[in-house]
Amino acid sequence: MKAIPFNVSARTARLIGRENVSSAEGALIELVKNSYDADASFCIVYFNDEFVEFPDVLSAPKYEEFKELLGKLELQDVLCFYSLDMFSESYVFSRMSYEKAFTADEKKAIEKTLSESGTLYILDDGEGMTEAVIEKAWMTIGTDNKNYNFVSVNTGRVKSGAKGIGRFALDRLGEECELLTKTKDSTECLLWKVNWNDFDQQGLTIDGVNAKLGFVDRSLHLNISDALGEDLANSHEVESLVQGSQIKISRARDCWKKSNVEKIFSELASLVPPAEAGGFNVYVYSKKYQSEFGQVLPSICEDFDYKLSARMDDEGTISFEATRKELDISRLNGDLLSRVFFKNPAYAKNKLFGEPVKYNKSLYQLIPGLKESNEKAHELIGRFDFTLYFLKRVSDKKDIEIFLHRSYNSDSRKRWLEHNNGVRIYRDNFRVRPYGEIGKASWDWLGLGRRQAEDPSALRSGRWRVAPHNMSGIINISRLNNIGLEDKSSREGIQENEAFSLFKSIVEAIIKEFEQDRSSLYKEIYSFYNDRKNTPSDEELNPKQEEDAEKLAQKIFENIKKEHAEAKEDSEKLALALLKEKARTREIDDRLEDMKKENSLLRVFASSGITIASFTHELDSLNSKLGNRFDQLESLIHGYADLSLGDRALIQDFKNPFKRIEMLRRDDERVKNWIKYSLRTIRKDKRKRVKINIKTYLENLRDEWMGTLSERQVSVRVDVDDSSLYLKAYEIDLDCIFNNLIINSADAFKRPGFSGGRGITIGSRGLSGKILFEYKDTGPGLSQDIQNPLDIFRPTFTTKKNSLGEEVGTGLGMWLVQKTIEEYGGTAQLGRGNGFSIAMELNG
Repeated sequence: MKAIPFNVSARTARLIGRENVSSAEGALIELVKNSYDADASFCIVYFNDEFVEFPDVLSAPKYEEFKELLGKLELQDVLCFYSLDMFSESYVFSRMSYEKAFTADEKKAIEKTLSESGTLYILDDGEGMTEAVIEKAWMTIGTDNKNYNFVSVNTGRVKSGAKGIGRFALDRLGEECELLTKTKDSTECLLWKVNWNDFDQQGLTIDGVNAKLGFVDRSLHLNISDALGEDLANSHEVESLVQGSQIKISRARDCWKKSNVEKIFSELASLVPPAEAGGFNVYVYSKKYQSEFGQVLPSICEDFDYKLSARMDDEGTISFEATRKELDISRLNGDLLSRVFFKNPAYAKNKLFGEPVKYNKSLYQLIPGLKESNEKAHELIGRFDFTLYFLKRVSDKKDIEIFLHRSYNSDSRKRWLEHNNGVRIYRDNFRVRPYGEIGKASWDWLGLGRRQAEDPSALRSGRWRVAPHNMSGIINISRLNNIGLEDKSSREGIQENEAFSLFKSIVEAIIKEFEQDRSSLYKEIYSFYNDRKNTPSDEELNPKQEEDAEKLAQKIFENIKKEHAEAKEDSEKLALALLKEKARTREIDDRLEDMKKENSLLRVFASSGITIASFTHELDSLNSKLGNRFDQLESLIHGYADLSLGDRALIQDFKNPFKRIEMLRRDDERVKNWIKYSLRTIRKDKRKRVKINIKTYLENLRDEWMGTLSERQVSVRVDVDDSSLYLKAYEIDLDCIFNNLIINSADAFKRPGFSGGRGITIGSRGLSGKILFEYKDTGPGLSQDIQNPLDIFRPTFTTKKNSLGEEVGTGLGMWLVQKTIEEYGGTAQLGRGNGFSIAMELNG
């Protein structure tokens, strides 16, 4: 067989340029990045947009310029719609006459021709290119020049380009392109010219399209002066230019209206992160709107409520620095600060008003459970830093009163957030689009809006979630340190691979760190507010006095009814108000009691769901066996019947129908256990509050779990000596507690690296009128990465993570346990030592 080469169609250039770069902003950003990679100190983007639309008014000199342009464009007929105004000595466009004179298609063709007359310049003072560089690198599609030489020898900049296709963004902006370039050591300028429409010829291969290249007698500073005008060029001291590249793009594919130029200006403002401003200056100018644009400066946030900086190093250690500026210092009092919560140095008074709180966590402490599934996660990601700003747009009066918020300029914040909300990624000081790009699908690439919608808990709840439009984030990565986070070939986004999924989980966990800090602070402040409400304490009005007051009010009401009169005295009005409030309270209490019963039932159903989720593997295995088992058994019986007695004695077990029947019997027993478990959960008698014999209940619980747990080699022992121990409770509540604990133990026994015994012991005894339950297992215990063991009682907290840091557990089990214990006025205390243990006191 002969070897044959691949051919590349000429239209490939269009695919990787005009069609690969989705927007003009994206194309321009690629060209500005090229200037940065060339060690330029400035890059000027200049729009010659004076006549891309019909001007409403023209001075006499400008009228002559416009007339000359229309002649070149063969649009002389349009001049008849301009008339000379004798008073202002200017020419005025009659738009009404123009609209009437042409059809919609004719106007569209005229305006397209006019918009194409605009030209665009990208000018810099970078290192320029030699003839050899243009021929070998610039003219090579997908060159790997920057892939190997990605650190500048002169400035130390890490080059943002890597794919070798950025220059094809020129095709997205216009049909024709000229590049004038010069290096410091050369004496002449090189001119490179191309018509991108040449690549559209049918049947042509890439080597059939040529650009033009040659030395020309032009100087860089005169070329800039011609493009920008002498005054603007002189403001940039272009006379001293000895090197650089200057691109002119003609026959524009976009109409550069004012709104489009404003969009470019705004996009470039977010191209470089605020902390990195300096060393490379970008300017945007418009010939038509000369006074409205200039140097592009990043917007820095100073009026924030909360700032969190997180920096992860190569070892996976994350350094946090939190700055809180949300509270009104004048409204804090000693009573609040004397509470136990504020004894924590992280919440001392000075730490609440701008002095940073600094602390460290490992990646695996930030995401407990990740180490078990991916102990090299930090190496896959590499070092990076993340700065988060939180700003409230508005506050209602009630929140200001309760949470002690300081005042701020709401309008100023709204304006800043309109242009800066969302989380943006920067690679080597240049923005990676489209993450955090307002108005685009990837604006909320972390799904923060979805998280908040799923759990819109109030700030006082301790489970608050931030809304994406109230925060701004800046993430800095590098091609040197984050090699797993590679750009897509379009340069619009990062490849959706394992590293990027893990990266998103880490960023989300850092945001949760902020959410937990803020919500725990305000949960405490809300608790303080509730404690100080203007209601009588038990010392001021005991229950007996309260009962007497209600009897007195009832007596007054009876007298008013007898006399058929209205309440006139203050005491009479107070009596009626008290009775009305008491009636309303009883109604609410009745509704609360119903809701408690509903919640109790819902907790059990949630526990059932958690149980099924935890034993999915076993259930899937049963399901697969149930499908065609009788067909298989029938086939085995027919085969067995055809054998002689001697052959039957020698038959292998998997062909023996009686052995198969034994297996089916075991499977049926497992199915029976699961059906019993399901029916047991919804039995009506379990939803009645009755006196439950603890010993009998725990032994029944053990027996019902025995079949399922024995398959995992887990034993359960009940340790209750007193057979007369009773608890008045709903049996489904006890199920909720112990089913969740057993599930957690069963999962812990399977944790990678654990090879010890698998035993569970449940004990109970009476204690000062209460019932004490002691639960313990011989498993690996809580993950060492959990810094605060009480976190396991927080809703949605889970250490069950996959290798990408994504939660695969519900995080509800221990929260359901705690809530059920609280329903009985009880407490829970975690034990120490080997394995997992918990002591629970219940009133009943």
